[in-house]
Amino acid sequence: MWSASWGGRLVTVLLCLVAGALAGGIAGWYSAHVSVEPQILGLERIFRDQLTTVRPPTASSSVEVVSVAPPPPRPDYPEIFLNRSVSPVLTLVRRATGAKGESGLVTPERIVGSVISLTSDGWFVTSVTTLGNLRLNELSVSWRGRTYPVVQGVRDTATGAVFLKASVTGLPVTNLVRANEVLPGTPVWVESLSGHIRPSMITSVRARATSTIAVVSEVATRQFLLADLVPEANGGAVWNSRGDLLGVLARERVTDLPRVLPANNIIQALQSLLNEREIRHASLGVRAVDLSQAVFDDDRRPGILGAWITSLSPTLSTFLPQSPATTALKENDVILRIERDLLDGGADLGERLLDYRPGSAVMIYGTRNGVPFQAPVTLGTVVTSEVLK
Repeated sequence: MWSASWGGRLVTVLLCLVAGALAGGIAGWYSAHVSVEPQILGLERIFRDQLTTVRPPTASSSVEVVSVAPPPPRPDYPEIFLNRSVSPVLTLVRRATGAKGESGLVTPERIVGSVISLTSDGWFVTSVTTLGNLRLNELSVSWRGRTYPVVQGVRDTATGAVFLKASVTGLPVTNLVRANEVLPGTPVWVESLSGHIRPSMITSVRARATSTIAVVSEVATRQFLLADLVPEANGGAVWNSRGDLLGVLARERVTDLPRVLPANNIIQALQSLLNEREIRHASLGVRAVDLSQAVFDDDRRPGILGAWITSLSPTLSTFLPQSPATTALKENDVILRIERDLLDGGADLGERLLDYRPGSAVMIYGTRNGVPFQAPVTLGTVVTSEVLK
C-alpha cells in the first residue's frame, strides 16, 4: 500500500513534468514568433523584391560585326568539262595473253597510253610515240569496264598521227579545230588520262618533230610545247576552253617537254581515211628549209621568212614521178605564201599544204633572186598512209 507521503510526492513530480513541458512549448512558440518568423518573412520580402525588379532584356539597335572566313574560291573550270557526261579520252591497253591463271583484270602494268575518240563507231587517234614497238594484235581499247581489241591501224607518215579502229559503238565524238590562231601563252586543258584534267599553257608553237633542217613538202613537222614537265600519258588530249581538241600529246621521252601534235594535222588525214580508205595529201614535191628557224654563218641568207627551196627532186618518187613544182619553181626560190597562207614560222610548208586537197590549183607567191614573183601550181597527190600490222 502506498503511503500518503509517497502519493503526494508522485503527484508533485507529475505536476513538475507537465509544467516543464508547457514552459518549453511556450518558450519555443515565443522564440519562433519573435526571432525565426521575422527572419523568414524578411527573406520572403527580399526574394519577392528581386523578382519584381528583374526586367527582360531590351532589343539593342547596335549591330555586332562577326568576322567570317571567306568561302574557298571555286576552280576556274570550263563548264564544258563540268557538264560532260563522258570523256572522249580512252585508255589503250595491252591485250591479255590468255595465259592460264590470268584473272582478266586490267592492271596498271598493261596500260600503254591514251587514245581520243573521233567517231561514234570506233575510230581513234593517238600519236606514233604511244605505240612504241607494240604490234596491232597486242592492243585493246578500254570502254565502260571492258576492253575491245584494235582491229585496224593506220599511221600517217606525214604527221605522226596514228588512227586505230575498234569494234565498239556509241562513243562520244570529238570536235577538232584548226590551230592557226594558237599563240604562245594560250591557256589549254590537258587530259592525259580519261577524266584527269589540269590547266596548262602553250609556250611555243614552233617546235619541230625532227632535228633535220631541210623538210619535205609531204611532211608536217611543227608541234606545240606545253609549259611544264608533268609526266603525261602519250596520246592524251589538249583542249581549249570550249572543249575543242587542239592537239594530241606526243612526248618521246619522259625528260622532254610535253609535245603536242596539232589537231589541224589530223583533220585532212581523217577525212581522207574515212572517204578513200587511205590517207592522201597534197604535195609540191620539193625539199625546203624553214628560214624562220634557220641559222647561217654570214649574211648570205635568202631571207628571214618563208620556205627556201633546196631541191626540186621528188621526195616520194613512188607517188610523184615528177615534182609538180618543176614547171613553175626553181631551186633557191623562197616561197612566202600559198594563196593567203603565210609561211611566217607559224606553220611549215608541209603543214600549210595539209589545208589543200590533192590536185588543187593554187597560186604561190615568193621571191627569186630577191625579186618578187607569183606562179600558178597544180598540187600533186601523195599517199602517206602506212597500214600497221
